[in-house]
Amino acid sequence: MTGCAVAGISQTTTFGWTHPVMIFGSVLGVAALAVIAAGLFGWDALVRPLAALAPAGTLVTATTEQLAVVAIAGLIALKFVINLAFVGSHDHLTSSR
Repeated sequence: MTGCAVAGISQTTTFGWTHPVMIFGSVLGVAALAVIAAGLFGWDALVRPLAALAPAGTLVTATTEQLAVVAIAGLIALKFVINLAFVGSHDHLTSSR
């Protein structure tokens, strides 16, 4: 989870670990790790509530692994959108380098 920050491609080197967006991203990263663990270890109770969010009950018969894949895809998409918005709004800070 900290690989990008350690490698220097993260915004944490610029804004610090205590910036609210960095904290939110870390929370989403921990949630992603929990979802991956749920898929690997069959923790159905962690991902089963996602089935209720799908339209027309399309995920009611999904397996734990399938629900974990849907959940991790959603978390990745959410982090991607947040990162795009964050980098776009702070582009003027990093473009002077």
